[in-house]
Amino acid sequence: TWSKTSLEDCVFHACDLTRLVPTGLALRGVELRASKLMGVDFSRVGTLPLVSFEECDLRYAAFVGLTLRKTRFQRCTIVEANFVDSDLAEAVFDGSTFTGTRFTGCELRAASFADARDLLLDPARNKTKGTKIPVEAAVNLARFHGMKVVGFVDE
Repeated sequence: TWSKTSLEDCVFHACDLTRLVPTGLALRGVELRASKLMGVDFSRVGTLPLVSFEECDLRYAAFVGLTLRKTRFQRCTIVEANFVDSDLAEAVFDGSTFTGTRFTGCELRAASFADARDLLLDPARNKTKGTKIPVEAAVNLARFHGMKVVGFVDE
């Protein structure tokens, strides 16, 4: 439990922070690299966190009601996680895996999901203008809405 703690300009590399309870944790210039953050609910971190994630395991994580503009989530495992009512405009999710992850009520304007895997973004439930997604995600969206995609070769 890191209640009312402030972390500034620090790097966590190859750390196991599973089930961290970051209620009230202020994050300013924090980089998390190759770290395990399974089951962490980031929803109650301090206001306007400045944090980045690279090659992190964020399975079962929750991001609710946060402002995470321009946050990097590069090459992360973001499986069965929840992003709800969060501002992720211009965030970078390149190379991440999203199996079973939900985005609901999120601002995703100009976010990048280049090379993302297992991504399903529903523009009816999120603001997605200018969002970059791979072809596979567009096909997943069409299939989710009952369309049959022709000319696309599955694995």
